[in-house]
Formats: sequence, structure tokens, C-alpha cells
Amino acid sequence: MIIPERVQCDICKATKEESNGWTVTLESVKPGSAHLTFAESREVFSDPSTGELPGDAFFSDLCGQECAHTQLSRWFESHSSAPTATLES
Repeated sequence: MIIPERVQCDICKATKEESNGWTVTLESVKPGSAHLTFAESREVFSDPSTGELPGDAFFSDLCGQECAHTQLSRWFESHSSAPTATLES
């Protein structure tokens, strides 16, 4: 997987000009399991022996705290199952 040279925030579309404050998330969904991991760069997720990034994961680039909160909220909304309320008479 190739890391893009021109990086944009996946939430607000800001263009990355400095490395300060930027975060990468990796979302991995496997049967019975879903994970969202935050890190400083995509290289954190690479295989130490090959340098390859996982091909079965979805990456997001985020420009700061507000967009990281938005990503986390969206992830919870898409992976939570709302409890069903029942009324008994």
C-alpha cells in the first residue's frame, strides 16, 4: 500500500502542511470484531519485517482533535447496536 504524498483530512478536507497535530486511524473489521486505533503515522501500523501496511484495513488521516472526535463518534455510531426497549403491561 502506498502512502499518499499530499495528505488531506478525511473529515474536514484540510491539506496537511505540517506534521504537528495530525493523527492517523486504522479501522480493522473482522468477523465478530471491530477496532479503531489512533497513531501518529501510518508507519506505526506497518509490518516490521516487510514495511508493508495491512491491506485489509481502512486508514483515515485527521488534522486535529476536533476531527479525531468526529471520527470516533462516527465509529461508535456505526458499530453500536442500540438497545431495544420493550414495554410490558
